[in-house]
Amino acid sequence: MPTGIEWCDETLNPQGWGCYGPGGTPEAPQRCWYCYVERQAKGPYVPDCEMCRQLIPHWHPERLEIPLRWRKPRRIFWQSMGDLFHPCTPRDQILQIQTLALATPQHTHIFCTKNSARYQDFNPWPGNCWLLTTITGLGDEQGRIVQLLRAEAPVLGLSLEPLLGPVDLRDYLFEPTGKFRTYQGKRQFQVKTTDSIHWLIIGAYTGKGASRFVPATAWVQNLIDQGRAAGVAIFLKNNLKWPEKIQEWPS
Repeated sequence: MPTGIEWCDETLNPQGWGCYGPGGTPEAPQRCWYCYVERQAKGPYVPDCEMCRQLIPHWHPERLEIPLRWRKPRRIFWQSMGDLFHPCTPRDQILQIQTLALATPQHTHIFCTKNSARYQDFNPWPGNCWLLTTITGLGDEQGRIVQLLRAEAPVLGLSLEPLLGPVDLRDYLFEPTGKFRTYQGKRQFQVKTTDSIHWLIIGAYTGKGASRFVPATAWVQNLIDQGRAAGVAIFLKNNLKWPEKIQEWPS
């Protein structure tokens, strides 16, 4: 549905609200301390659904019908309020969305997960699917990038949000093979080969006590420099309050 996430046009959550977190299970959830879904579940806009309020993933198949009614092309972010690729997600549910992507070539279908190894189970991806994985700069997250690069999709990207530490991507960004172009009034890149990162989305933590987790200017600038050197599209979210507006999409 319409969203405040700047890099997409719509969000759809066929699994409702919530996930079990990296390494978590239904019996012992391991939700991230910075989880915005958990914060929103305590706010005034919680869906009228008891399982959503409890942050228990559950299936809403009727939501798969919505993109079929949209004729105008839209960038759709799937499962913004959870993690569709958690090991507990039945394979059939992901296949249903893949099938929908094939049936709606006018749309761009965007996915993001902390379980990027699971992308490979659904290779090759339809040509209108973009795959992201989350990197915060804390802990051992490099393996997520390695697994992401094994996915067969036209656009692979990193969601560096919230950015909580410095990130070195030099092992995963390669020399550019495309050039800038303008599409619908926005500066974009030609897509490179599938064995490289194509897109960097960078944002700040926005929850309670956000002032204590403001990304260092050097962390952000270093990511911009790394992306520019490799010809990668860069999207800085507004919550960074960066002096220059940089909001690019891969073409």
